[in-house]
Amino acid sequence: MFTYLRINLQAGELFVVDLAHAAHMSCESGELWLTHDRLSEDFEFKQGTRLALPKGKILIEGHGQLHFYGERAAMKNSVHIQKGSCGAKSLICPSYLDSITM
Repeated sequence: MFTYLRINLQAGELFVVDLAHAAHMSCESGELWLTHDRLSEDFEFKQGTRLALPKGKILIEGHGQLHFYGERAAMKNSVHIQKGSCGAKSLICPSYLDSITM
């Protein structure tokens, strides 16, 4: 079964997801930054950028539209954090950082 997911991020928003299986991601617009718990480097995405991702936890920030797709692409958990949801000038609360263990 082929899975396809489109996500729109606004400036100042974060998206955290736990990929159950490997997947591909592409940036259709905007500029995004991706951190993956199983990869040693971070990635900057601009329109047209594509990347194959292993299963694991990822954090995406920036603004734009991205697509996840793959034969068995599935997400165990995901969290979408809107700008300022944890209080003044903070996008992620310290307790939340502990829970994702990036």
